[in-house]
Amino acid sequence: MRPLAVFFDLDDTLVDETGLMADCVRRVAEEMQETYPFLPPDLVVAAYLQASLEVWKRVTPAQPGVTIPLMRRWTWEAALRRLGVAGPVEPFLQRYTALRDGKVRPFPDARPVLEELRRRGYRTGLITNGESALQRWKLDRTSLASLLDPVVTSQELGRSKPDPEVFLEAARRAGVRPEASWMVGDLLHADVAGARAAGMTAVWVRRRPTQQPSGAPEPHHVITSLTSLLELLP
Repeated sequence: MRPLAVFFDLDDTLVDETGLMADCVRRVAEEMQETYPFLPPDLVVAAYLQASLEVWKRVTPAQPGVTIPLMRRWTWEAALRRLGVAGPVEPFLQRYTALRDGKVRPFPDARPVLEELRRRGYRTGLITNGESALQRWKLDRTSLASLLDPVVTSQELGRSKPDPEVFLEAARRAGVRPEASWMVGDLLHADVAGARAAGMTAVWVRRRPTQQPSGAPEPHHVITSLTSLLELLP
């Protein structure tokens, strides 16, 4: 069935959050080599990315008192524990914050695909677990804001993906039934699981080579770039 609306996740779907994060962590690790010569930058990057995934599975800015700066602190603390570093977190966190803030990196296919989908008559919207102000800043900075309506953030709802109510609210705001909606995102546990629970068609965008974990929610479609979406939605 041809959908009426296509919803997108933001981080690692429309913008390269992991790539930017990894580059900043690598810079931090290289700057800290004099103090921690036993920490190869590649190892620090891997530890941080894994810690970030685990933190985001536990908490999101939808929960009272949870902020991005606080989540970054928890991520660095978890990464350093994983690396066996007993030193203070502040030197890592401060360097990372200085490098990371004020930057966003859109994927090259994001804008062209959104424009083409809208030209074909689909409504395109956003469902994100990120901090509302930060996510809206990213949309403005990348000039994607005008191509996404509605924009639904979990922080504004007080609920996070994979709660199906987040997806149902997006469908309500778009004026469509969930069965007439597709959700495109990079996280099986949040985007795919939540979309399926809400009755939407779930599309897993797997931009990096990763295996689907055993027991993970099954997407209806798997794509490796947003451009592939145009083949599914003529």
